[in-house]
Amino acid sequence: MKYFVLTIIISVLILSCGKTTDKEYLDNGAAQLDQKKISEAITSFQNLIDEYPESVLAPEAMLKIAQVYQNKLDTTLTGGASLKKAVDTFKMIFTKYPKSPQAPSSLFILHLFLLMILKILTKPLKLIIYF
Repeated sequence: MKYFVLTIIISVLILSCGKTTDKEYLDNGAAQLDQKKISEAITSFQNLIDEYPESVLAPEAMLKIAQVYQNKLDTTLTGGASLKKAVDTFKMIFTKYPKSPQAPSSLFILHLFLLMILKILTKPLKLIIYF
């Protein structure tokens, strides 16, 4: 009887240590961003994308990463490197998740970045704020 109870307790403990869900990764990443733990937030969002690539939350996580780079919050990168990563990530949202709600806005922001780089558009921030 002791072994039976012990087996049940161990089974419950093992089952309760389950895999992190996509929603938990997204929520953790958002909380880490709020706490200014940028690299941890990126890791949480990236884990969601890697472990749940088909999740409806994956494009949202990718958008959060792109916004981190867009706003140059990752202090380990230079401004130019951060913007390049932002452009690459916005492009990836549109190519990997073209039917997601985040796809049109990522394509729009990507075009604004390219116009900025070409110096055609000099005041893109006002447009981004209103979009």
